[in-house]
Amino acid sequence: MEHPEIIASLITNVILTIQESYMQQMIDGEKTYEFRKYRLPQTVERVWFYSTAPHSQIQYLYQIEPAVTRNEDDTKLPEDGLPSKEFNDFHRDWDLYDFAYKILSVYKLNEPVTLAALTQDH
Repeated sequence: MEHPEIIASLITNVILTIQESYMQQMIDGEKTYEFRKYRLPQTVERVWFYSTAPHSQIQYLYQIEPAVTRNEDDTKLPEDGLPSKEFNDFHRDWDLYDFAYKILSVYKLNEPVTLAALTQDH
């Protein structure tokens, strides 16, 4: 029988979807955090981003730090990127986006992984 806590401790990579405009902001260094409504396992170090249509492929990955939350007693994010101020101010457009992942570096893959390759191989 598998133990979920053991499996979760082995997860260092995840695939998440993202819109092209947000990915470009990360590449350009304008967006310094990725915001999610859920917490990724603390062991996740790399996020492989699946770009939605029309690209439908994984072309970039980035390294992250563990989540920063926005509880009242938490330290505010530095407002050096999009949309850190909105996250700090609990702006209604960011309701429920309670987890911020610092983007440490962004890498472009030499060869994108297409949707066809993902469904065939994995």
